[in-house]
Amino acid sequence: MGKFLALSVIILEPPKPVDEIKHGGCEQYALDVQNEIGGQYLYVSINPDLCPGDTERMTLGDVNYSQGTIDTWNNHVAVINDGVVYDAMTGPDGIPLDEYKQMYTYNDVLNFTISDDPPKVPSDH
Repeated sequence: MGKFLALSVIILEPPKPVDEIKHGGCEQYALDVQNEIGGQYLYVSINPDLCPGDTERMTLGDVNYSQGTIDTWNNHVAVINDGVVYDAMTGPDGIPLDEYKQMYTYNDVLNFTISDDPPKVPSDH
């Protein structure tokens, strides 16, 4: 019962507004979600082979979802479980991976890497 209550707080909520997530926090959110539902981590990053230059200064481009557009991220992490992606943009039902990739305008030059390795939470979050 306790896990269900925690799950309802983390996953069973609508997508968060752009202003609440555009400055980060995805690492802790992904850790909390994975702790509740299992699955693996989905890391989104710039593919340096397809985007030559200083990738540390580049962003992922526009990320479009039901609450608006985020254009400030240079990486992102979510949870993937049975082919469905969960993060603060997806809402309680998640989004199938192929559909999730379409939210990223430049998905053809991004890496979508599935891993068991948990994200490191930045000290400023």
